Amino acid sequence: MTTWMVLGALVWSAVFLTLVARHDPKRLRWRQKQARTGLAQKSSASAWEGPRRSFVIALTFMPALLMVALGAWAAMLMWLGLVFSYGWLLTEVMAQK
Repeated sequence: MTTWMVLGALVWSAVFLTLVARHDPKRLRWRQKQARTGLAQKSSASAWEGPRRSFVIALTFMPALLMVALGAWAAMLMWLGLVFSYGWLLTEVMAQK
């Protein structure tokens, strides 16, 4: 039960974390600067700011609240470690683009 809970929560969070990273204003400004100098292609994504970004970030951490409410502390700690690892991997992959 705990394994499926953690995997489901990881997939849920990974989707929203990827969306947040793809529409990060700072990353997109850097990409535009690189595109102006010819070092990279211009990104087609637009920056998310304000309520939309906050809502997506809240959805990213929704599984943690659910696990705390269910008292699944071990599952929450495993999810937290996996989300941090995924975030680090996502940052490394997006930096290469």
